[in-house]
Amino acid sequence: MTTTMLLNALLAAAICLRLILFRREGGTHRPLASMLAYVLTVASGAFAIAILLLCLLPDFTQAAIDLLLTSIGYAQTLLNLVLCLAIVAMRGNVVELFRRSDDISDNPITRWLRKEKWL
Repeated sequence: MTTTMLLNALLAAAICLRLILFRREGGTHRPLASMLAYVLTVASGAFAIAILLLCLLPDFTQAAIDLLLTSIGYAQTLLNLVLCLAIVAMRGNVVELFRRSDDISDNPITRWLRKEKWL
């Protein structure tokens, strides 16, 4: 196992832990944003656990290793998809990913996630 894979696992674990520990502080519940956070939590957690299992328990059978590598692939693909959508929504401006603004009229994904009622 390379150092890069272990670093990836630790970063994914940090993402998962931060999402799990998020507190709304009285904010409005937004179902789509909650669903996205749940999916990201599961994907980053699965990625971290699979990599750490491969690092810590190297005596797996080939079938177990193949199953872990498949789950790593799906989790990483999902995380890459969300990052890709965020970058496309910001028109490639990565600084905008971290800027806080009350004006959400320019970003379609933020408007979609901030909807409170769908029916």
